[in-house]
Formats: sequence, C-alpha cells, structure tokens
Amino acid sequence: DISSPYKGFEFFMKGISHLKKNYGIQLKVVLVTNKKVINYLIPDVDVELAYPKDDEGYLKILDSLSVACVPSSSDNSPNVIAETLARGVVVVASNSGGVGEIPSALGLQTFEYGDLEGFCESMILGLTRNRLTLEQQSSLKKMVSEETHARKLLKIYKSII
Repeated sequence: DISSPYKGFEFFMKGISHLKKNYGIQLKVVLVTNKKVINYLIPDVDVELAYPKDDEGYLKILDSLSVACVPSSSDNSPNVIAETLARGVVVVASNSGGVGEIPSALGLQTFEYGDLEGFCESMILGLTRNRLTLEQQSSLKKMVSEETHARKLLKIYKSII
C-alpha cells in the first residue's frame, strides 16, 4: 500500500525527480500495488502501475525489475524485501527501522530516509549492480530459511524456560 504514510512514496517521488534532474538518468518506474493510486505522477518520468492478479503475476513483475526500492520512513522488515531479493533483484532500501536490515547484511547500500543525495547514490549503485551475486543469494537463503528461523525460535524459547 504505497499510499501509507510510512511507505515513503512522497520521498520516493522527490528522489526519482532529483535523480533525473541532477544525474540525467532515464528511468521507467514500476509501482507495484494492490491499491488504486491516484497521485502517482513523477514529472518527466515514465511511470507504470502494476496490479498483479496472483502470485505468478507478482513474480513476473519482480523478475522484470532492474532494481527495487523500498523507501519507507519507518517499518519493520517488509516482506517485499525478502521476496524481491529471493528473485535475485537488488533492493535499495532506507535504513529506517528494520527496512534495510537484510539488504545491509548482503552488502547492499542503504540510505537515510529524507537524504536525496544518499537515495540517488544508492539507486545508482543498485542500477549498476542489477542482480545479486551467487554469494549474496546463498547468504540470503541462509538468513531467511525455515531452518534458520526455527533455530532462532528455539533459542528464544530456551531462554525463557
């Protein structure tokens, strides 16, 4: 839901405009959402709205991306981050709350929410990288695997017994 004030869409629009104006980078922005978006225009930027109908459609959209951006002002670790990284797509994320936790652990650069230059630098690096390395993909699998999750839960349960 990009209309949520915590998702950072207003900042994202400013950041993309800044990236185009000051760095001359031509982008096509794909907004993936399940909500109808009214104010999605970014001056002089090609914007496509994508409303996936099912999981297969969602994965097809993720696979088409060069980079995904999660500019949340405050959030935990949104599912979209792990879902996108699992497809091998680089994620550019803010370092607010837990948003940038997984990307940082994979060696991807994060940015301070509200910092336009940091946003632009992170986007340029993300666009340059485009895809996760095999090492990053392997690390991601270890971080978010069912086995790793089960070990963490066991450790928590044992600590309170």
